[in-house]
Amino acid sequence: MIALGSAYKFLQLSNTAADRGDALERWNIATIDQYIKSMSQLQKYTVEQRQENVIFTLICCLSFICLEILRDNRIAAYTHLKNGLNIIDGLTPFLFDFLNSPTATTGQTKPELQDTIRVFGRIEMFGCFYSPGFRPVVAMKAYNSRRLYDGSDMETLHTGEEAHFHAVNYFRDIMSRCYETSAHFGDSTFWSQPEEQKQQQALVIRTIKLATLFQSLSEAPDAPQPGSNNFFCIQLDHLNICCAKILLEKMDACQFLDSMRLKFPDFPTLNELRQQLNALVTLIRPYAASIPSKKLNFGFAHDADIVGPLYYIAVCCGDCSVKNKAGALLYEVNKFRGGFWDDTAIQKVVKIAMEAIS
Repeated sequence: MIALGSAYKFLQLSNTAADRGDALERWNIATIDQYIKSMSQLQKYTVEQRQENVIFTLICCLSFICLEILRDNRIAAYTHLKNGLNIIDGLTPFLFDFLNSPTATTGQTKPELQDTIRVFGRIEMFGCFYSPGFRPVVAMKAYNSRRLYDGSDMETLHTGEEAHFHAVNYFRDIMSRCYETSAHFGDSTFWSQPEEQKQQQALVIRTIKLATLFQSLSEAPDAPQPGSNNFFCIQLDHLNICCAKILLEKMDACQFLDSMRLKFPDFPTLNELRQQLNALVTLIRPYAASIPSKKLNFGFAHDADIVGPLYYIAVCCGDCSVKNKAGALLYEVNKFRGGFWDDTAIQKVVKIAMEAIS
């Protein structure tokens, strides 16, 4: 599937429309043939729900998604995304415990499955914004275990990565809440129920807590300095949180947050949120424009979704310069992932792969 994707990418860079037209028909035939073979193989793995089989099937779904996006076939990519999320939705609840801690090391969920679920967790956010009624499966799995969590146990954010983890969780919890309450927009009877009010109150308290923690992080003696990548990352997380606050503010359309604001006056009004949003965009826009694109490789983006393509380039590319750059990025992935992709294992796999393609 990676080879087919590379072919389509090469096809997109062809010089003439004639070249693209002739090659496209050949690659469409090859792709359909590969799909038939892949689906036939997948049927053998979907019957038994062992983690190894689930990982294999989900990675195939990701390959299909990437290939269909390269082919500009978004409907098919969306179908493969839903197929993968349906598989994830059928997994046992304890396999998702790692989503609630930035340093979780559970022996119940294989690291490969954790990484794959995280990738689907990122991709499904696009589905929420571009497909009406889209259910964010991974986000819902995490939110179900912390519905009444108000963040009161969060004392300090020590690093930008930790801040990012909590910002992402907060945003995804808001998206989960938006999905499950979407049928009750403006329904005062629903929103007046004690259980619903408790969940909204927990999100409001968590909003205030996150604002305090991010403020403390930015004022700490060792805080990231303006102009650094970490500073930019934190501002992007601020932007993410601000957007989530706006969604929370407009979620019910029943003005219940107005009455809740009497108890929690630190929760910003919609006008204050708009001002915050404008201020953040004003801060981020010129800074983003000033950074060369080659430097926009933030640490938390180095995850499983780029390991496959990087590894393929590092092993197979004929251009030594490109090959070395891919190898350097792969080293950064290894360093950030805490040793999951350790050097010895990579060297062994590279040796086997080189023998296979020589």
